[in-house]
Amino acid sequence: MEFNPDVWPTHKQGEAVRQVILSCLDQPRTKQELSKLCNKSVRQIQRHLNKLSSESQIMCNQNGQIVRRIAVGFLLLCIGLHWT
Repeated sequence: MEFNPDVWPTHKQGEAVRQVILSCLDQPRTKQELSKLCNKSVRQIQRHLNKLSSESQIMCNQNGQIVRRIAVGFLLLCIGLHWT
């Protein structure tokens, strides 16, 4: 069976929720905070976080809060600019 987002509109809804989650991560957040901000259950947020984590877009910090993962290329660019 071939994947077609037009046939499964919930795929686009999930993408929209993940974009909201990413926009809320301007500062470290917990699952409960994201749940309230996105108006979704903690279980639903966890599923979206799993997807974002598998795509290497987010990670957990030492305090157990979710943060956006900085792209390695961007990080190397910043380090290179700082050393020159």
